[in-house]
Amino acid sequence: MLDAILYVVKTETQWRMLPGEFAQWQTVYYYFRRWREEGRILCILSITSRSVRRRTGRHGEPSALIIDCQSVLLREWAESAASTLSEPVWRIR
Repeated sequence: MLDAILYVVKTETQWRMLPGEFAQWQTVYYYFRRWREEGRILCILSITSRSVRRRTGRHGEPSALIIDCQSVLLREWAESAASTLSEPVWRIR
């Protein structure tokens, strides 16, 4: 089941397009939904991520956080630009 779920995620294919070597798509989707609701998918991803990080010689948990400051600046610029216009933004063609 896990291989089929990872196949769908990696290839971005539709559930109904699963190759015949996997279980029927309805069965795979059932387990995906069930595991997602139970939190098992996040648990599996967390364990896998930690394992990969340790295998490459890093600590299991990330120690830094990167914030995309360009998105914040662009949003602030867009808001200030919109407030200076005489017409609402949605009316401009």
